[in-house]
Amino acid sequence: LGQCSHLLRVSLWWSGLSPLAFALVGRDSAVGAVRVAFNIALLLFSPMAGAIAERVPIERILTITTLVRGMLYVVVLPLVWLLFRSDLVWLNSVSVTFVALVVICFLDGIQVAFATIVDVDMGGVDLLGSQRGMEVTDALRNRMNAIYHIVFDGSFLIFTP
Repeated sequence: LGQCSHLLRVSLWWSGLSPLAFALVGRDSAVGAVRVAFNIALLLFSPMAGAIAERVPIERILTITTLVRGMLYVVVLPLVWLLFRSDLVWLNSVSVTFVALVVICFLDGIQVAFATIVDVDMGGVDLLGSQRGMEVTDALRNRMNAIYHIVFDGSFLIFTP
């Protein structure tokens, strides 16, 4: 269930990040910059995430990454807008907003590096089985992968224009 919820969030994020970046900054370059920052974080932190995932319970990784991502997009990003783009504060700076948005996306990429390493389609079922002392059969692995991909594909069909 947690993995399926994560997939719904991914499709919304994937389709919404580019218009959000452009709306906040008003520059086409913001779209590319946030995607590059996100992918650099994935590249740099995925190896560390793999090593940590072998030692830390999957539930803890998914809980922490979900909470941090929620804080980034529900608390930090609106604060950035209030501080640097609204008329509520004297400092109205597109450049500061641009940098803050790139940093937020980099931090988000770190969270995704940790969450992705325990995804069902990345061996998360096997990792969970080994952490819990459960046998993971091919039938279970195939069933979990099928459910995962149905939700993944369905959420992108529904939420991505």
